[in-house]
Amino acid sequence: MNVSKATAKDLDHLLELVAEYQEQEESADVIDDEVNAAYLKGFMSDPQQGAIFIGRTSSGQPVGFMTVHLEPSTLRAARLPRLLDIFVSEPHRRQGSGKQLLDHAIRWAREQKHQELVWFIGNMNLTAQLFFDALEGVDQTGWLGYSLRLDREL
Repeated sequence: MNVSKATAKDLDHLLELVAEYQEQEESADVIDDEVNAAYLKGFMSDPQQGAIFIGRTSSGQPVGFMTVHLEPSTLRAARLPRLLDIFVSEPHRRQGSGKQLLDHAIRWAREQKHQELVWFIGNMNLTAQLFFDALEGVDQTGWLGYSLRLDREL
């Protein structure tokens, strides 16, 4: 698989992958292409936000993507890379594609002089847990994730 940083020329393929990703995630709303396109264009045009990586077969077929957001951290007085999304199309799973996307993101983060790459996954996402637990040198942080739906009262 070939992995590269996504650019505007990758938009159509990213939209296909993102739509598939959103359809497979039970808790996600399926968002129309115009909204997804606006988000992706804005993200790709601002290096302060991070990077999107796209993986393709040797024939150029898109098979997956990964987003790494650069989140501000007052504790570290810096922007820290956080792996936010990793997705590989069903027919290309368990073939090393996810690992290749992650390896590319790690190289990118090191080139940017970051000291660590962090990510959070749902505690019900056993596939992701098995994937990350199998990686050498990866430690669980002990952080718990919370979210608050703002359309509800506390």
